[in-house]
Amino acid sequence: MVISRKEESTKYFNFSTSDEKSKKEAEHRYHVNNLSQRDVTVSINFWVPILLNGVAVWDVAVVAPSQSLPCVSEREPPQHPDFLAQIPGSLVLNCSIADCLRFHCDLPSFGIQEDVDFILKGNLNFGWVSQTLQKKVLVVSVAEITFNRSVYSQLPGQEAFLRAQTAMVLEAYEVYDPVPFIVGSSVGGLLLLALITAILYKLGFFQRQYKEMLDNKPEDTATFSQEDVSCEAPNFPLSY
Repeated sequence: MVISRKEESTKYFNFSTSDEKSKKEAEHRYHVNNLSQRDVTVSINFWVPILLNGVAVWDVAVVAPSQSLPCVSEREPPQHPDFLAQIPGSLVLNCSIADCLRFHCDLPSFGIQEDVDFILKGNLNFGWVSQTLQKKVLVVSVAEITFNRSVYSQLPGQEAFLRAQTAMVLEAYEVYDPVPFIVGSSVGGLLLLALITAILYKLGFFQRQYKEMLDNKPEDTATFSQEDVSCEAPNFPLSY
């Protein structure tokens, strides 16, 4: 018997801080195949993180291959409730630090060469990510085949084929806001202009300009007066 993840599973979401209250639908798909030479009775178990420190992660349900296939669920507490103490450089969100939902599905008669698909499907939330203090996290689900070991046996080295996991990356990004840059540039420009003006005033630049204006003004007045004097007086006729 073999269980494996399918490539159609959701692998990546990116979101901004403004999207923290939004939701997106995500799917983890698993494929189960009976490669033995007889019909078997097995159970398929799934573990999915649904809650981190009281904040919803994934509102998930299992979609079984048929309505007649019974699946039950139960909630399991995290193995390490103090999740901040368990966070490495890049966070993996699984049942070790999150509350998980465990789905248990029985296959009473799993035929020779028969295969079935299961889908873990639901709305994924982003509000919980800020608690992790990480920009990128992995949300991991796990699937496992179990059976009655008093009835069936497995060959050494086959344990790896009875368990699989699917991970999807959630990555936060910052939305660029040009307003602070524009305001900062404008204020900086005004401060620079005021500083240049103060330096020029301290060096006497404006005083020299004003003195030159005053020195030029009498010359203009004198020139104007001489021009007035040099003008000939109008020749009016005399009357007696």
